[in-house]
Amino acid sequence: MMINLVRTLFLLVAVAFLCSGCGTFGAKSPGSESQEAETQEVLAQPPSLAVSHSIEGTSVNLTFLTRNFTFVKPGEKQSNRSGQGYVRVTVDNQTTSVYNNRFDTADLTPGAHTFSAELVQNSGRSYPNTKINFTITIKPSEPAATF
Repeated sequence: MMINLVRTLFLLVAVAFLCSGCGTFGAKSPGSESQEAETQEVLAQPPSLAVSHSIEGTSVNLTFLTRNFTFVKPGEKQSNRSGQGYVRVTVDNQTTSVYNNRFDTADLTPGAHTFSAELVQNSGRSYPNTKINFTITIKPSEPAATF
C-alpha cells in the first residue's frame, strides 16, 4: 500500500512538472500594442581538442577532434582570430606543427613514448586548457618464425 502511494505521488509530481512547460506563461497576446525587441545572448565557446590514436607496428597515427576551431594552413598566416590556428605536437621532445586533423609518425623504437598535443593560435600562443599529454608504448616485434 505504501509503495502504491509513493508511485502515485511520484506520477502526480512528474505530470505536474511536464505540464508546467506546456502553457503560454509570459506570452503576449497577438493584438498587444507594445512590442519589445527580442534579444538572444550567445556565448562563444572556446576551442577544444581531443586526440584518438592507432598503432600499426612501429607507427602511431593521431587524429585530432576539434570543436570551435579551424585549421589555418602555413601559407595562410593571418592575424590572430579566435578559433583559428594549428596543433603543436611533441613526440619524445621533438615538436612539430600540424595544419590538419591527422599526424602520423613512423619507425618508433619499442618502448614508451611521450606525446603531447595542443591547439595553438596563429601567433604561436597556446589556447588555454587544450594541452593533452599521453604515453604510448610500442611493443617489440615478434621474431619471424623459422621452419
